[in-house]
Amino acid sequence: SAAALVGNFVNMRLVMVRGYQRMLRDASVFVAVLAAALAVISSTGFGGVWGVFAVMVWLMAAFHVVTANGTAGLVDQLGKKAGRAPAVPALFRFTGGAIGSAAVGAFGTSHPGAFATVLGVAAIGMLLGLRMGR
Repeated sequence: SAAALVGNFVNMRLVMVRGYQRMLRDASVFVAVLAAALAVISSTGFGGVWGVFAVMVWLMAAFHVVTANGTAGLVDQLGKKAGRAPAVPALFRFTGGAIGSAAVGAFGTSHPGAFATVLGVAAIGMLLGLRMGR
């Protein structure tokens, strides 16, 4: 998607100056802020479908920055043993997507609030994990 291209392009330009740890932290905070914005937009109906869509585009861009820098951090920590490291984040993305889909489905509604709630919980978990990893 265009959001993935934008996220990767921004990351490519900034990571060499700021480093992957700072990019990971900043993008994670941005994801949490966007998740909160999505919760407000979906609960108030502000902007309708286009409001949700706009936030989701930025979320996808930020998610690609988080993914790229999270993988870089894992590879950096493993050093010479890093050959299989990129498979680990892919496993977590796949598993997290399955769990997230099941959690949204458990709400039993097509209202975007269910998605926003699950995304918000995931964003809080991401920030806690980032905090504990320091």
